[in-house]
Amino acid sequence: MDPLTPIDEAMVNDIRSTIRQCTERGLLASAKWLSEMFMSIPSAKRTHTRPPPPPVDEQEQAEQDYIAAARQSMSDKQFQRAAYIVRDCRSDKARYYNLYCQYLSHERLALDEWYRLSDKKEQPTSPVNNEIPILLEGIAHSTEPWLMFIEALFLSRMSRKGEAITALLNVVASKPWIWAAWCLLGDCIDSEKEYDDVLARIPLLANHPVIYMFRAKMLNDLHLASTQVQICDHLLNPEFFPASLWVMSMKSRGYACLSSVTFYGPMVIAKVLNSSEYRDAQTQFERILSIEPNRLEDIDFFSDILYVMDNKEKLSFYAQKFQEKDKNRPEVCCFIGNAYSIRTEHENAVKYFRRATYLDRTYYHAWTSMGHEYLVMGNTHAAIEAYRRTLDITKKDYRAWAGMGQAYRVLGMYNYSLYYYERASALRPNDVTIWDGLGSCYEDTERIQEAISAYSRALKIGINQSLPGINWKLGSIFRSMDVWPAAEQHFRTVVQIGEGAEGRLNNSEPYLGSLLALSERNIRFDSGNLSEAKEYLERVAASNTELAGRAAAMLKAVKAKMGLKGKT
Repeated sequence: MDPLTPIDEAMVNDIRSTIRQCTERGLLASAKWLSEMFMSIPSAKRTHTRPPPPPVDEQEQAEQDYIAAARQSMSDKQFQRAAYIVRDCRSDKARYYNLYCQYLSHERLALDEWYRLSDKKEQPTSPVNNEIPILLEGIAHSTEPWLMFIEALFLSRMSRKGEAITALLNVVASKPWIWAAWCLLGDCIDSEKEYDDVLARIPLLANHPVIYMFRAKMLNDLHLASTQVQICDHLLNPEFFPASLWVMSMKSRGYACLSSVTFYGPMVIAKVLNSSEYRDAQTQFERILSIEPNRLEDIDFFSDILYVMDNKEKLSFYAQKFQEKDKNRPEVCCFIGNAYSIRTEHENAVKYFRRATYLDRTYYHAWTSMGHEYLVMGNTHAAIEAYRRTLDITKKDYRAWAGMGQAYRVLGMYNYSLYYYERASALRPNDVTIWDGLGSCYEDTERIQEAISAYSRALKIGINQSLPGINWKLGSIFRSMDVWPAAEQHFRTVVQIGEGAEGRLNNSEPYLGSLLALSERNIRFDSGNLSEAKEYLERVAASNTELAGRAAAMLKAVKAKMGLKGKT
């Protein structure tokens, strides 16, 4: 990996200037992000210089009073008024305000109409803004960077992603620190191939710091964690952005993405209490909170970490803490939803996930989590609708694809289920839950060899090589095929896991079923160990499960057989 381009006086001035320009143009999220990145640069690099005054645009200078009035109306969210104030102005900045404020005004109306149709068949997948093509006509083929950004925004909103990408590459070529442009560029990318193609086309040096930031973001969005941690380490170098909480958050996500089991809410098939990746992710995020306790960005991801690690106490503690800070943040609502979910209070969890979507309809993390809750509650159709909302917003959330696969499997629609699971596996090929779902689908459709391959793939991935549920399924398949050597191997693996789990699996189907299966094998074959069969059956018979009665009957047969052997 090439060393980063040094942060010099010109780069510092460029960042400062872009922060001011983003603020002036109402791109407040971008200005906030860039300000935080700027403040994480060592102070010695920041304080020695001030940016030169921008070149004077005579047209803009003449319209300065109109622009100032429009900016004030825009900051008060009076978008129609702001657009009207600069309707006759001709400078690039005034045109920006006119077009952007018209867009925001019509977007708000479209969103109101979309919410009015909520829960009705007539509701479209996303708000419909019919004014965008008209606005685009007045800006097409502009060469001014900020107007090109608006053009790209319109093109992206119209799903003309190829044209939007071209416009955005032109924007970052002249204004590399407009983070809103990089985020919009990321929204236009749905696959690893598209990402590689765009990365090769970016008209900046490959080792420019903002390229590394974009790579960290996209590797996280596309779940390609192979180099994400190393990229973040480069950015956290003392000479670059050592105090950046955003980069630290990306590093935490990178650690979690390296694990083979990820967050599926109440559907998670395995806790990862001993996962070094999740421990590292939790440690990294707790470091962020120790540096800035009031930072609420990315806390939804932190709640996912605590959920998968089964840390109910910290989930509840932080949920209360964050609720006191700002209960109207979508991330906080999602955190509270997870805190309810882990306590199996699924109705309350859904309430908070839905509240998060009311606060931000594009917050797909909440839609996906809501789908998980509905699946566990048995409301399959509501789960499918929630997952569809996610996939309408982004095609990059593999958990929504996998959730759709599980939902259609519950409905017995196996071809649909396989399609969605395969889409999920393409996005996240090292995820145990996805391969487990694929294996179950293949098993349901009697494609036994493919089921064996899928389950075996799950066992080979990452830290969860000995998942009891998957070993139990493989053992059951081999037993049904009368391939007892392979079946015995998987059943014994389950028993070993159960004996090392400090009683957590004592009443689980995989553990008790494996004890029964091994007992059956010992009874059936002359080489069987009847003493072991007796011990295992006594364990199952003592359990408070449906298998206890069958185990008791088998235990009588074993004792009778042992008695006969004793007489001979």
